[in-house]
Amino acid sequence: MKMEGKLKAKVEELKPLSAKKTEMEFMVRFLKAEIKARAESLEARLVAALAEEGELEDDLLAKKRECDLVKEKEEISITTTADPAAVICNFGNCANYAHMGEGEGDWESDWDWSQA
Repeated sequence: MKMEGKLKAKVEELKPLSAKKTEMEFMVRFLKAEIKARAESLEARLVAALAEEGELEDDLLAKKRECDLVKEKEEISITTTADPAAVICNFGNCANYAHMGEGEGDWESDWDWSQA
């Protein structure tokens, strides 16, 4: 009987621990579910952010292409003459000057500055 009493005392001592264990198991399940829900939410946000980043990269590439085209257009406009008539006029002035035989002496006074 003495053994039986000790056994009953141990059982009574373990009941609160068993209840605590059950409570902790419920808490672990709850926390696991919450962690899973947060992970899924973060995953969805990450997918959305990556999609947005892709759109931003596409926009950035489009803007870069546009800037490259503008630069190329500016380079073309810089390398080409603006007015062909100005070139012809300048050539005419030089040809006229050479034709007159005015290559010697004070050329600045001989030059037709109105055509320059």
